[in-house]
Amino acid sequence: MQADTSGGQQLLKSINRMALVRHLCAHPGLSRADLATDIGLTKSTITSLVRELIAEGWLMESTVVATGDLGRRPTPLFISPDHLLLLGAEVGIDGVRVVATTLTGEVCARAVSGFGASRSAKACIGVLATVLAKVRAQLDASQQIIGIGVGLPGGVDEERGVLHFAPQPRLA
Repeated sequence: MQADTSGGQQLLKSINRMALVRHLCAHPGLSRADLATDIGLTKSTITSLVRELIAEGWLMESTVVATGDLGRRPTPLFISPDHLLLLGAEVGIDGVRVVATTLTGEVCARAVSGFGASRSAKACIGVLATVLAKVRAQLDASQQIIGIGVGLPGGVDEERGVLHFAPQPRLA
């Protein structure tokens, strides 16, 4: 009986993809060869991952830079500046703040709203959903949200995914 290794290979590929993206966030403009050296992957693996990440909108190529060296010029790679976005929400005691950012941290849109008189958990979640929708409406239809992070004031039981303590008791 042969063990199924496809899950492990997919995990390794995901880890390598994110290592490549993180490295380009920190060091924009590197070539495929530079990435292979820096990350420790083969050039063919980097080429394959870069091809996928460009097709998915994570990366973009820039114009080739003349280096004065002989041979094919390296093509600088960059994180795509505005196609893939992240949303960040802060649920505070009095209201909600939401921002949309590029993968490199530039803010593209933002919105804020207070909770008003009703501070039940259900009402607060409704306000959060409304503010998230407001921010989404500020973005272009071509922009894709790939992740949302929500900060809550208080302690969260991570196993159960439940806010079990908050400074505003009606939020808990």
